[in-house]
Amino acid sequence: MPPSPTPAYIPLRSPHSDLCLTTFLLSDAPQITRILNEPSVFNNLSGPPFPYSLGMAEEWIAGREGRTASGEEVGGFSVLRPIKSLLEDDEPVFIGTITLSENPFLHISDSKRRAKKIEENAARSSASLSSKDGGKSWALGYYLDPSWSGKGVMSTAVKTYLFDHIIPSQRIHPSCIISSAFTTNPASLKVQLSSSFQVVYLSRSCVKIPKSKGGGKHDLWCTAWVPEGETLDEEDWVWDGGEGLEKLSLKDLGW
Repeated sequence: MPPSPTPAYIPLRSPHSDLCLTTFLLSDAPQITRILNEPSVFNNLSGPPFPYSLGMAEEWIAGREGRTASGEEVGGFSVLRPIKSLLEDDEPVFIGTITLSENPFLHISDSKRRAKKIEENAARSSASLSSKDGGKSWALGYYLDPSWSGKGVMSTAVKTYLFDHIIPSQRIHPSCIISSAFTTNPASLKVQLSSSFQVVYLSRSCVKIPKSKGGGKHDLWCTAWVPEGETLDEEDWVWDGGEGLEKLSLKDLGW
């Protein structure tokens, strides 16, 4: 029997070059399920339901190719693993993931207005166009196994993902990449700031939390990716349509 091909991957930048970005495997499902049922993870994510089942994880992995083909997500290398585990283990360790998906416009509290923005954005081009010229708006999202938190892993991973993968291979215009973080999760905001994101707005009580996660509403920091050589043009930014948006700077945050 011929040897298995070496899995494709992108090493993370220093100081985490022993880790890499690679692709999903069906064997990731149990690890994803465990991580997404951790309170420190699910309480800081707007998307995945809680409790999160093994079947949900398996279905999500199986649907990845379809979501990429339909333009809902950007494909490619989005799973974090130790390189040694990827190359040697039958079921490599899953540390976390980074994704670019269609902007969910979480900062818009009115459900009808949000749905309209989502529909309009889905019709935009995925080509390398600025948002002003009709490019689709993409939202950066990520999560990490709590046992790896506090080590700077996600900050390095986001830099590697955007600068070494998305820009060279996907050709997405920087003005089309946004992100956000609950105001109760400053660590996530710091990850974004370390990777050339800028805080633009604070949106009050815009994200409704399901009862299974405690209920209530979350305030949201809204950020835009502005790498070196780019400038933030608010007219070129597609996060319009929100109510109660407050312009912010790091000084406003006390940082």
